[in-house]
Amino acid sequence: MNILVTGGAGYLGTSLVDQLNQHPDVDKIIVYDNRSHNNIRFFFNGVKLNKVHFIQGDILNHIELSRVLKEIDVVYHLAGVVKSPFSHEDSLKYEQINLWGTANLVQCLENNTRVKKFIFLSTASVYGFNNIENELMEPNPMNAYGKSKREAEKFIQLLSGKIKVEVFRVGNIYGYNRTVRLDSVINRFIFEALCYGKIKIFGDGEQKRPFMRLEDLTRALIQFLHTHTGKGFNIHNMVQFNMSINDIRSILQSIIPSLEYIYVNQGQKVPSLEILDSNLKNEDWIYQSLKEEVEIFADHFVLDKYTPVSPA
Repeated sequence: MNILVTGGAGYLGTSLVDQLNQHPDVDKIIVYDNRSHNNIRFFFNGVKLNKVHFIQGDILNHIELSRVLKEIDVVYHLAGVVKSPFSHEDSLKYEQINLWGTANLVQCLENNTRVKKFIFLSTASVYGFNNIENELMEPNPMNAYGKSKREAEKFIQLLSGKIKVEVFRVGNIYGYNRTVRLDSVINRFIFEALCYGKIKIFGDGEQKRPFMRLEDLTRALIQFLHTHTGKGFNIHNMVQFNMSINDIRSILQSIIPSLEYIYVNQGQKVPSLEILDSNLKNEDWIYQSLKEEVEIFADHFVLDKYTPVSPA
């Protein structure tokens, strides 16, 4: 099985490619990435990626993409622009990469007869600020990032008449790997805690967000290699828990008792987004997950500022 991972040198892409490289059913992985984040770390300090071929390419390059897709069975489309807090800043860039880059990829597949499955990383931001009960609820994106991803979903749905399409609307991803980014509030908090001993909270901290751990999301993405092919279009909400920023802070304080915090624009009320699901994790799981991530971050941190302390 040959696999294309667009954006494969990015944060999620790194974990996905590492795991696909060890998968017995995978013969070849093409990582197609423009290295806009200058993620040189993807190429070092990991397992030997003996099945991986790297192409530095633009998602808007129709000719190059069409050439690459000729030998591909499954596409993981992770390439995109993401920024926190997902504001309207530089909205043209979101539209150009997330929307038209995806549309270009879809167009490249119109005459392709080999690709049988297309897996797209979307975002919970397509719902806007709301309480979401299931995937059937109407999206209502409230910022440029969410809007660009929602429009990209519509283009991808055009493929469902010929191949299997799986769309993952993912919550805020957190967890360490060698290309870790700080777009996730949890990753940023852990970095600030280890580096400065103090975290910054924007707004009053009561805003809730959906979260998904990196290693579990990676595992879920790989599981879809084994789902049925054929045709169709499926949407999956990927979230393990919803929690306010203040509650995240409280858990981190129980793990790192010396942790301090400050509010920036504390008088500002920030809207919330919650995705409800019967399989949401309980508080013990959340605490243990965050504790493990703090320890993993600390193990890779070069400054000796943090010593894990178990609560009494």
